[in-house]
Amino acid sequence: MAYFNHAFRKTLVATKRNQGETTPGDPGGTAGVTGGILETTGLHTSVLKSTAPSEGYQLGPGTVGYFDAKTDLSIDLTDTCPFYLAAASLKIEDKQGPFHGGYQTSTKTKVINPKYLRKVWKVGSNRATRAVLEIGGTPDNVAANAACNKEFLCEETYYLRLEAKGTAALRFANHNLYQNLSAYGGCCVDPAAPAAVDPVGIYLQFAEQLAGVPGSDQAGDTGNPYLRDFIRPLISVTFDSGSGNQSGVFAQNEAIALEEGLNALDTWANMPREADAGTTIISAGIIFVGAYVDTQFRDCTFQTSDYYGKSPIQLFASEVDLNGDPCAFEGMCVTTVCEGVQANGLGESVVRDVILSESYLQNFMATDLRIREITQGTATLDIIDRTQLYGRFFILHVVPRFNNPSGTFDNDQYLIDVVGSDDTITVLDADFAGLLKATSGGCDEVEDLSVDGCTYELPVVAPVTP
Repeated sequence: MAYFNHAFRKTLVATKRNQGETTPGDPGGTAGVTGGILETTGLHTSVLKSTAPSEGYQLGPGTVGYFDAKTDLSIDLTDTCPFYLAAASLKIEDKQGPFHGGYQTSTKTKVINPKYLRKVWKVGSNRATRAVLEIGGTPDNVAANAACNKEFLCEETYYLRLEAKGTAALRFANHNLYQNLSAYGGCCVDPAAPAAVDPVGIYLQFAEQLAGVPGSDQAGDTGNPYLRDFIRPLISVTFDSGSGNQSGVFAQNEAIALEEGLNALDTWANMPREADAGTTIISAGIIFVGAYVDTQFRDCTFQTSDYYGKSPIQLFASEVDLNGDPCAFEGMCVTTVCEGVQANGLGESVVRDVILSESYLQNFMATDLRIREITQGTATLDIIDRTQLYGRFFILHVVPRFNNPSGTFDNDQYLIDVVGSDDTITVLDADFAGLLKATSGGCDEVEDLSVDGCTYELPVVAPVTP
């Protein structure tokens, strides 16, 4: 067991650009770096801070290497001798003021004995993906179940309950957001014989109640004031205009259509309708996608306590009756195509982890912007781009306590978190995979805990001419 029930964590930054090895040590020379990992062997840890071309290494912030525990020279992981990882200091200036210095000293981990490696894993970056619901007679729904092409009748009112759940909704309204949308089928020519109506009109009513009526002088004030910024409605129509069935997706306006990768004219105003001469509506449905962007402060006023959103909105929908209860009759098909997936490797998360790790070295990021500038507190923001995504590689090892005052033999755990690009993760994966196989008889391996986001493409889009 460990003396403490958690691991001491250290975050190393490996974001240095790739560079080939060219006579390292000579003026103008470079040491080899791939994915921020130092590849040239035989270099002392002191050269990690070398950034000037005249020094012949051109490393500096964003470089991480493996070093022999006895000689402090860079190595590769082809043997099983004890080693440690060292990263170049994030600070460019060695002194702060006339007295305090040594800030360019590299950041080193504890010595790692390969036989005491407990676990190694990687987490690749992935962007957040939004939740997607397909309702009614979309091409995907109809292909899976022909009954999804629901028939709507005149003199009937249909209700659709739509919910948006998640952190963003709770922060906005202190509760999850929901709304019952309604659509009326219109008057019947013969009330005794209700006839089917154009399904496009039903779904359009749902969409306009949510997002507003396009082209209205009060468009900014129409629609649902709570949900319209969180959910984007798109209408799916399969139709025949005399040249065979075509499927298209239509957005509220041209700007949204282009954002969704549609044609500029694929808007609600240009949708095919049953009333159009020579046009037959085969099926119709509505697609709801999560749409929300949080407000963030930029680097100048950055504080570690600044909020940033990680959890995407989750969408839920069902047809309900007049009282808002689930209908006893067969409702509209609701298919959750994608659940909202949280992003991994956000620069926002990385920069905070690096700041915390640096604070253990007494390299604090001051809240006062002037003190921050004096103490090179912006170095973290210079090396980590908060708008980018980064991969993470974790190394968990232990250091045995052979002499423990309590008389109990136990271990201290240490977790090394290396931040970098996909190249960084590839290099570390290959290096540690070989090391683990050599020390475990081929049993242990690098675990991959990456998350795959949901990929979604809108149904086939057909250019529409108004």
